[in-house]
Amino acid sequence: MKRAMCIRGLPIQRCARLKKRLAALEQGESCVGTASGMAAILSTFLGLLESGDHIVSSRSVFGTTKALFDRYLKNSALTLLTCP
Repeated sequence: MKRAMCIRGLPIQRCARLKKRLAALEQGESCVGTASGMAAILSTFLGLLESGDHIVSSRSVFGTTKALFDRYLKNSALTLLTCP
């Protein structure tokens, strides 16, 4: 029987403890764990941005983040401003 897993193979119980401890460390109410940095970036964008919002970003962002901006957000109603 397979055990339920989250965040790159951590058992659910350990994952729940990890998120609870991270929230306490940051004095937050809760915490979200993702399997990768890109998953964190995308979930943050999708959770916070609305049509007509503006993103200000450095030109020297992680390559996959740049691809997210160029390919996917380009066709949305978001405005991207890159700064040196």
